[in-house]
Amino acid sequence: MTATATLCALVLLGTGLVWLATEDIRRFEISPAAAALTGGGILALQLITATSPLPMLAVAGIAGAIAVIINRLRPAALGQGDITLFALIGLAAGPAGALASAIAFGSTGLLTSLVFLRLRRKPLSSWRRHLFPAAPAGCAAIITGLLISLP
Repeated sequence: MTATATLCALVLLGTGLVWLATEDIRRFEISPAAAALTGGGILALQLITATSPLPMLAVAGIAGAIAVIINRLRPAALGQGDITLFALIGLAAGPAGALASAIAFGSTGLLTSLVFLRLRRKPLSSWRRHLFPAAPAGCAAIITGLLISLP
């Protein structure tokens, strides 16, 4: 039963992550259904491994609250999808993986930004002014957080 449940949770998580990334790459939007699948996969893995989801939920709440504050102060900096993505990263990382997930998010985001600038034939010096999909970086941060936070 545990192997089957783990496989189902991984399929749920993997489907959600792929959907998040592809939707964000195509339309620069986070799909609520993909976010729900990803969150469900994260919670399922935590329950299967007998990891208490309470610390992860606390970090998710804090990450989401920080993103909401940034959104209110500078609406152009973060959108609603970014708020959801930050909460998912917090849910996956928890207290143990928060720093590593932040580093994974930042470095993967920078790499994604540079790739998109090259694909659009924009100068590398203009990286701050151009959109790039945050979900691929978020997926890397979610995976990093899960690897650290789950036993």
